[in-house]
Amino acid sequence: MAKVATAVLDDRPVAVTGAETTVRVWDLATGKPVGDPLTGHTGGVSAVATTVLNSRPVAVIGSYDHMVRVWDLATGKQLGDPLTGHTDWVGAVAATVLEGRPVAITGSADTTVRVWDLATGKPIGDPLTGHTGWVGAVATTVLNGRPVAITGSADTTVRVWDLATGKPIGDPLTGHTSGVRTVATTVLEGQPVAVICDGNCRVRGWDLATGKPIETSLTGHTRGVRTVVTLAVATTVLNGRPVAVTDGGGATVRVLDLATGKPVGDPLTGHAGGSMLALAAAVLEGRPVAVTGGSDGTARVWDLADGADGGGEPAGGGHAGVIGAVTTGVLDGRSVVITGSADATVRVWDLDTGEPAGLRLSGHAGEVRHVAAAVVDGRLTVVSGGVDGTLRIWDLATAGRIALTGQSAQAAQSAQAGGIGEIHALDTAVVDGRPIAVSAGADKTIHRWDLATGDPLPPPPASHRRWVHALVTTTAIDGRPIAVAGTRQGSLSIRDLTTNRDIAPHPTGRHGKPIRKIAITTGTDNRPIAITSSNHPREAVKVWDLTTGLPTTELPTQGAQALAAARVHGHPVALIATGHTASVWNLTTHQQIGPTLSFPNPITALTLTPAGHLIICTDQHTTVLTTGPNSA
Repeated sequence: MAKVATAVLDDRPVAVTGAETTVRVWDLATGKPVGDPLTGHTGGVSAVATTVLNSRPVAVIGSYDHMVRVWDLATGKQLGDPLTGHTDWVGAVAATVLEGRPVAITGSADTTVRVWDLATGKPIGDPLTGHTGWVGAVATTVLNGRPVAITGSADTTVRVWDLATGKPIGDPLTGHTSGVRTVATTVLEGQPVAVICDGNCRVRGWDLATGKPIETSLTGHTRGVRTVVTLAVATTVLNGRPVAVTDGGGATVRVLDLATGKPVGDPLTGHAGGSMLALAAAVLEGRPVAVTGGSDGTARVWDLADGADGGGEPAGGGHAGVIGAVTTGVLDGRSVVITGSADATVRVWDLDTGEPAGLRLSGHAGEVRHVAAAVVDGRLTVVSGGVDGTLRIWDLATAGRIALTGQSAQAAQSAQAGGIGEIHALDTAVVDGRPIAVSAGADKTIHRWDLATGDPLPPPPASHRRWVHALVTTTAIDGRPIAVAGTRQGSLSIRDLTTNRDIAPHPTGRHGKPIRKIAITTGTDNRPIAITSSNHPREAVKVWDLTTGLPTTELPTQGAQALAAARVHGHPVALIATGHTASVWNLTTHQQIGPTLSFPNPITALTLTPAGHLIICTDQHTTVLTTGPNSA
């Protein structure tokens, strides 16, 4: 019955805590409350979860008053009426996405599980029944490409539910000798697993694909484990090991290695005169932390890297925040992957070994949402842009060191003055023989930057400014370097990068919603092809012929949040991500290639290389898959 959850509000990590009938939001960096308390529950707060609804962070709160309420964390206002239907107190809340809709899953002392459409506040289908005791634990993941809920009950069983059908998957997971207190999910050796805690001090892992227990038993607590959270960031920060962070019911938190079942480091202690009642995980200033709430009336923040391993980030550690941008390049003859993260850093990885290929690139003051690569004077150079409104240029080949080569003073001053604002899109191109960066931001302007000097090139006239949320460069039309931009109206705009002016006539095909993602390649006839997505859950991915500026067809995928395209083994291929799944499409036949790929966490960024590498980022993890020469 966790009463702590974490979220990101205005680019700040926050904790959402529930105590008695009040919910509070806390800035994790300062320890100060954010806004006024969220009040309105007539019973004690029993469960807290966070998610995103209509692009805004929200808290979903369960209570002993049998109701569930949804709060807008930015405004502190309740959204809609309470979700009603349970006939006893709500013991657990989790959130996920089902068929493009944000949903909440709630478990109750009435022994039922319910699924709610958060946009409408209505239940989806009938209650899920089968447990014979109160349901006090709920978690979600993806199993065989389908979103599922895992529920734990006082009847000592765990059940897995197909959220699309409302039907149980397989038999209940049995073997615990006490009521199941908490359920969490993670990935172990590439397989989705559930980590289950019961009242007899036992933490147990289950392979969700087989329904079989993982033989390793997690030990270390001497009292019943009340709360567990699997912390994906610890798989890279804590020596690359997947771990569980557990509260043992006293004033102690332990970090447990999921592969070996052994504790990592010493217990984390410190709550005075009481026990911990809730536990959640977050990333604070690039470091993994646990947030605990205790019966002593306090909430504490624990640095897991220091607490569990005795100091700093280990060599070879990965990102400590969600990866939101990825690209590829060649460094010293090696293929590398470049990733940008919510931890405000950029990292470079050897594509063949998966090992870091240099130091962490730090300097941004917020989430890095865009990375692009170019060759400048024979050296691989990376451009990164983020929510802090600045572009940074990095030389990756300076005697093995990674250095900032030149962010122009003019660009920095403009960004600080609000002249550029948040970066919405970023790519690189070559114009008149010199490599440039092309960016679009909140100032409605497509900017060009000389990558050799970092200096800005002349901006476009005011009549050629517009909102742009997605942008890709190419040289495929008449040999001219161009940028293809997605507009707020749902059409494509083509910009001549030599003059920084739009090319007429403008394409007329529209999504009807703002275009958020674009990818470009060439067909077997060498005509340029674009694919676009609006991110709207009911909008299909469109395929465009850039020589005419018109859409040619739609692919049967909706709500795509990430796109990539390339010529792979001579064929034009698209890689499309929707929620937890990714699919590969032949852009000549418009048919899917191979099975849909499923991941336990939502896909945050991806790219596709001409050699056939599918690079897919989920949370803090990067997966590299390789296509065969005949797969297209």
